[in-house]
Amino acid sequence: MLYERRNQNNKQPDLSMTETPPSNPLLFTPMTLRGLEVPNRIIASPMCQYLSDDGAPNDWHVMHLGRLAIGGCGIVFGEETAVEPEGRKTYACAGMYKPSHIKAYQRLTDLIKANGAIPAIQLGHSGRKGSCHGAIENWRPLAPADAADGLPPWQVMAPTANNCPPRPIKPKEMDRDDIKHVIEAFRTATKMSLDAGYEIVEIHGAHGYLIHQFLSSTSNRRTDGYGGSLENRMRFAIEIAAVVRATWPQDKPVFFRLSAVDGKGGSWNLAESIELAKALKQVEIDIIDVSSGGVMGDSDMPMVPRLPAYQAEFSHRIRHQAGVQTVAVGGITKAAQAETILQQGHADMVAMARELLWNADWPSHAARDLGLADPFAYLPEGYAHRLRLRENQKEMKINQDPELIKASLKYFLDDAPITGV
Repeated sequence: MLYERRNQNNKQPDLSMTETPPSNPLLFTPMTLRGLEVPNRIIASPMCQYLSDDGAPNDWHVMHLGRLAIGGCGIVFGEETAVEPEGRKTYACAGMYKPSHIKAYQRLTDLIKANGAIPAIQLGHSGRKGSCHGAIENWRPLAPADAADGLPPWQVMAPTANNCPPRPIKPKEMDRDDIKHVIEAFRTATKMSLDAGYEIVEIHGAHGYLIHQFLSSTSNRRTDGYGGSLENRMRFAIEIAAVVRATWPQDKPVFFRLSAVDGKGGSWNLAESIELAKALKQVEIDIIDVSSGGVMGDSDMPMVPRLPAYQAEFSHRIRHQAGVQTVAVGGITKAAQAETILQQGHADMVAMARELLWNADWPSHAARDLGLADPFAYLPEGYAHRLRLRENQKEMKINQDPELIKASLKYFLDDAPITGV
């Protein structure tokens, strides 16, 4: 059967199936998260734009997130947002660390809410991955020569001072005061995010950024209470999660994004992610957003294959073995595929990023593909009205009779002069 949770051979299930889905798709079933009613299970995932002005959004972000908000996603995330200036990857990264940022981001949250979606923010810190150029330049490290363009390199912080990825200024190994400082920065940014109108906050603990750097034994060689054992390596993540949860209102959910496994040559593994998810559950984190990769090393750990829905099985294991709600993300492009992930219990929600850049109206198209009676309902009413009219026009009597069509076209075209021949 299509929606069996696992096949009998315990192989990873085929999540690209296209058979007829259920009559009441889970993808479009509302979901309650604490006091928040989410209209459907589709999330626009955080996507870094590298176009912020000293951390603040601008007209580009209004256009980018407005496009996603009108497309029908239940939740719309902005990009990863640094909790302090030194926590950005680049000078053009988003941040939530200045009082003026509150009003700037409120412009985005008002827009997202006005178009029927729930605004969400992802807070993070780059750690040793800071002080670089953007994605188009493959995150090339800033060099002293970049100071002539107003982009001087800065000293990054990390759990351990090894210079990987390489930076012209050796990273600073964080001491206890640095750790307390970053935790307090998360607290402050969380308060500011609430004032800016966000309904969901997510902690970015994945992709090789600071929290992930503490988690992985490949990047964390500390010998104090924040290194060594799994419990110690998780301490920084759990302390941040507890502070964010205590700061965020009890009727609003907190998400945590983790990398289920490290990148090629790393060490952080799925069993450790399950233990982390259990610990996050104890500090009342609501949903685990399951991604992968970001820390690399010289072990025999392979790269995760980039297949359709390639992280859904990680989500499945964490969801069932840790007893938490999860988000599946990565390689999800088809409506039946997304519905199957939910029906088979691999996740409670699905998130997409690049597919929404290609097709921001994906939710409405998915509603059509899954057989919903009015897929246009997930678009703005003005759009929906015109699209419904177009569908109704297909049923006009004249369109059903080939002889009427032929006679009509003959009337308009036979006596029309032909020029340019």
